[in-house]
Amino acid sequence: MSKPPPQTVVHVATGNPVAAKKQQDWLRRALATAPQQPTPKKAG
Repeated sequence: MSKPPPQTVVHVATGNPVAAKKQQDWLRRALATAPQQPTPKKAG
């Protein structure tokens, strides 16, 4: 079984690249809105 190239993200359930894009966007939004640990920043 040959794997698709890494840059080709396909939705696991449907195999639909458009759905995969939406899923990715949703995941990114969920991560962005989720409470995160503050990233340590250098003062100055």
